[in-house]
Amino acid sequence: MADIKNYAVFKERPLVMCKNNTMVYGNMNEKAYAEIIMLGPDVEGMLMVTIKACGSNEVLRPNDFKNGIYEALEYSCEQIDRYNKK
Repeated sequence: MADIKNYAVFKERPLVMCKNNTMVYGNMNEKAYAEIIMLGPDVEGMLMVTIKACGSNEVLRPNDFKNGIYEALEYSCEQIDRYNKK
């Protein structure tokens, strides 16, 4: 766990804020990660979650829309766990 001590962590995985209202959630040593995009003021509180394969950026599960960061992170965690088991 020493590797991720400088990041926000949710359920033992790092959450990193990137440019253009985008967050990346997940450990890059696993099979999948989530890209979470905060949509504009027209749809306040809505987030778009895309599950991608680590290393290749292949989309494993296309855009799902969630209300709020907690719902988006819970969904992301479930999907990442699902793909890690494969």
